[in-house]
Amino acid sequence: MERYNGSFGRECLAALQPQTLAQVREVTAQYRQHYNYERPHQGLSCGNKPPRVAFAELPVLKSLPLIVNPDGWIKSCHGLRYLRKADHKGTVRVDKHHYYVGKELAGKYVQAEVDGVQGQLVFWNEQREVKRVAIKGLIGQELGYEEFLKLRLKEAKSERRLAGMRTRARQGIAFDS
Repeated sequence: MERYNGSFGRECLAALQPQTLAQVREVTAQYRQHYNYERPHQGLSCGNKPPRVAFAELPVLKSLPLIVNPDGWIKSCHGLRYLRKADHKGTVRVDKHHYYVGKELAGKYVQAEVDGVQGQLVFWNEQREVKRVAIKGLIGQELGYEEFLKLRLKEAKSERRLAGMRTRARQGIAFDS
């Protein structure tokens, strides 16, 4: 896409300089035809042919699912372990969530093992199981695709906002929460 956008900008918009939205739509349609069926591509897969000449038949993609299990990832992480150091209060952070493992472990390292079957984190210290807790942030139910997409967008916006707040904090800029 980046290659197409660059070519489109140089070879179409900059060269033809459309002035109205109608002109932009017209030259875009013409350029798309030229790019896909006439303009040779130097990529190895195209062999110096236009993409729709090199690949007259495009593969059929799977349709998007109607229902999504937002917690489906957990099973693929089953058995993974993460090393964390407990803070002065006896808590560790895994992803963006804090888990209390015990005051006696303050300043010590623990391993957080993912139990993808039970949806739990198992905390270990010196080959001894310390605690089992439910993984925070799991949804616990299947969602329609649109609802799942809205949830992911909300999470992405939250992550972007938090990243901006951290950057401003590092730069010493005050911010309101």
